[in-house]
Amino acid sequence: MSSVRIDVKDFGALGDGQTDDTEALRSAINAALSGGVSVKQVYFPPGIYKVTGTLPFPSGLTIFGIQEASVLSVKLAEDQWLFDNLGAETKGWEIEGLTFNANPASNTPHFGLLKCDNNVSACTVQNIRVMNFQRVLNIGLKMYSMLSIDKLSIYNKNSTNMGDSALEILGNAVMMTNIEIIGKYSSGLALTNANVFQLEGFNIAGGPNALMGNSIRVTDCSVGTISNGWIEELDETGLENGYAHAIDLTNSESIAVRNLNIATGSIFVDGGAATIESIAFGQNANGIRYLNGAMLSLNMAALGLQNIHADASLADGEVIVYDAKQTHKNLLANPSLMSGQTLPIKSSNASLSALTSELTDYISGNQAIKVTTKANYHGVTIVLPTIRTGFSHTIRLKVKPLTNIAYINFAASGDVATTTEMPAQLRNSEAVGWHEISYTFKTIDPAAKQPPTTPVTPQIKVQGVLKDGTVLNAAFLIDAVAIFPEYSNDDPSFV
Repeated sequence: MSSVRIDVKDFGALGDGQTDDTEALRSAINAALSGGVSVKQVYFPPGIYKVTGTLPFPSGLTIFGIQEASVLSVKLAEDQWLFDNLGAETKGWEIEGLTFNANPASNTPHFGLLKCDNNVSACTVQNIRVMNFQRVLNIGLKMYSMLSIDKLSIYNKNSTNMGDSALEILGNAVMMTNIEIIGKYSSGLALTNANVFQLEGFNIAGGPNALMGNSIRVTDCSVGTISNGWIEELDETGLENGYAHAIDLTNSESIAVRNLNIATGSIFVDGGAATIESIAFGQNANGIRYLNGAMLSLNMAALGLQNIHADASLADGEVIVYDAKQTHKNLLANPSLMSGQTLPIKSSNASLSALTSELTDYISGNQAIKVTTKANYHGVTIVLPTIRTGFSHTIRLKVKPLTNIAYINFAASGDVATTTEMPAQLRNSEAVGWHEISYTFKTIDPAAKQPPTTPVTPQIKVQGVLKDGTVLNAAFLIDAVAIFPEYSNDDPSFV
């Protein structure tokens, strides 16, 4: 493979920080292109190269320097990009070991570093520092092979809102490692239609006087991993539900999020499917918020003492903790309840729902669900399967009060009323340790006062009643929920 290496100073670039080197740099790049070779290398020796216009950036071009010693000081017109490639396709280009500085100013025009409007393949960004650019990379309508970004640092000291994403990438096979993005961007990284991507090792944050809007946005993507990172200094104003968005996953499938320290913000999952594990949240209000049918696989380590929240538009603040479509090794059916049918659970009117770090006393390795609330009669709603009408059924589960709970009881909810055949089974549980409570009922038609003519799916709420005068959070645990036909209580297998 033939190659040519060009030194920009051989074409008149001074690199003194004062002289406009734009034309000299264009001449150097064009000289590399004219050699008819497949590999075109343009070298920037140590210096500060003043640039006031766009530079060509064709396929096969490598530009490189000595990292912090090789600086391009850039001042462009509004909406310009330093490297703006509008060709049909770009491939095999590389940027390595350079620093780009846009010179911070409150009136800095809206310009960016590199934009590739069309197809991109086999390109690399490595060991790059970018200072005070409103936009950094805007890559591709499609990518046919891998884009590799390694050791990219982006810093924006400008306190005004940039209004754009620092990195905007669209396409396949995006591998990003050792990424740092600091500053007041609308989002740090925006990925769209990326099929197979990796973000490994990152720090994305705003600043004390320049909060970032949204750290990571992933839209219509599939098969991706976000891991080993730190997120902080996010802006909560003007965003959905009034919460800072650390990670937004929208209509994306097979996304894994793991090993993150999120000092500010929550993880939002809107549709699609994701696996979330080993997340440390820095604020009590932070957590995992999901809506519109999102499917989650939640690892035990991810949820120890962490939050799961709902779409605020749902009535009664419902959030699915576990439903029939999910499997979770820490919410296994209790093997001692094989004669009963385990039930899906929803959290209702609870300010906090999570798997606890406390293992239950009944099943080795099985975790309970913790419900925390500041109000009476908040808890979890047990969504019953379709059942025969006019017959008795019994709900049985294990509960444990934790703090500030006077007792735990059941209540009927949903569209179908219930009546207890044995009112004594509607227990106000005041025991302090793990123990069983049960509720025997049969379905009736609220209007006709008789069994409905069609099968129904009633709901039973398990709720906590606070101790008198309690204003702090109260909490209780639930575990091993099951429904039994007919009257079922004090079963010796239920231990």
